[in-house]
Amino acid sequence: SEITDPRERISFILAAYNVGLGKVLSARERATKYGKNPNKWSGNVGYYLTRRSLKDPKLPADSATDLSTDAGAGRFVEDILDRYQHYRNNIPE
Repeated sequence: SEITDPRERISFILAAYNVGLGKVLSARERATKYGKNPNKWSGNVGYYLTRRSLKDPKLPADSATDLSTDAGAGRFVEDILDRYQHYRNNIPE
């Protein structure tokens, strides 16, 4: 399904830029599998991109070798959004 909320879309776009679209799509599938909203980043798809599920501790093959990269995706998204807010607040229009 399509992510219609503009703020959520930005988080997904930043994560896909950072770790690749395939990993973000895989995390959306895991979020759906465990009853989370696949169109919401924080606490939903972001969680499944960066952490193993307690219900499914075995990582999918596509992320088993790049866990450290995936773990940084959540921080990357938050860092970029924080930096954007900082600049937006400090640069006059």
